[in-house]
Amino acid sequence: MSLARRSARTVLAALPLALAVLLPTAGTAHATFTEDDRATRHEGNVDGGQKDACERAGLAGQPVELPESTLHGEENRFLDITAVPDGVTVTGIVVKGGDAYNVYEPGERGLPETPPWTELRAPLNKGGKIPAISHWFVCATTTPDTSTTPPTSATATPPTEPSTPGETSSSAPSSSTTTSTPPAGATTTTTPAAVAVEDTDNLASTGFDSGWLIWVGALLVLGGATVLVLLRLRRGQA
Repeated sequence: MSLARRSARTVLAALPLALAVLLPTAGTAHATFTEDDRATRHEGNVDGGQKDACERAGLAGQPVELPESTLHGEENRFLDITAVPDGVTVTGIVVKGGDAYNVYEPGERGLPETPPWTELRAPLNKGGKIPAISHWFVCATTTPDTSTTPPTSATATPPTEPSTPGETSSSAPSSSTTTSTPPAGATTTTTPAAVAVEDTDNLASTGFDSGWLIWVGALLVLGGATVLVLLRLRRGQA
């Protein structure tokens, strides 16, 4: 057998093995040229630590942490988010790699509205390959948990008891004179308030002294007696 025939047989025998090795590689090379239809590509950079990061990415809410998330694949090219805490509503996921970033919005472009969200990645780089994820963050709105909020204390105001018609409140000042409205055409009689009688022992002194009247009366009586005695003596002598 000539040398040319032997070389041809060797090439034909090695061809199936070469195809088996090259076909998976060709499929992988073709996949790197496909963008993720579930995401919107944006050139430049945005980071969750920047001010108004979510607004810069066109998303509502604020950056939040999701513990149930993992990076995987060669050089961490893919992101999986498997759960979201209660009270957290995710508005978007930003995945940055290379010179651009992808924005994923739950319920949009085929991405499920609720997790799990898998195989999230950055846009293709200039070489047409999936770059490693440099950073990523999630934007979300949160609903406060009211189950642990203590009730607001309030001071209860005691109810006011209704007053009975004709009954005077105990807190109202008392009056010495009672005023009533007489019916039309009736004669009005005003009763003066009673004057308290004071103790005479406590009357103030007016400066009038009646002791001299007693002395005058005594002198008159003594004078009258003297006159009677003199009249009797004169009658006896006559």
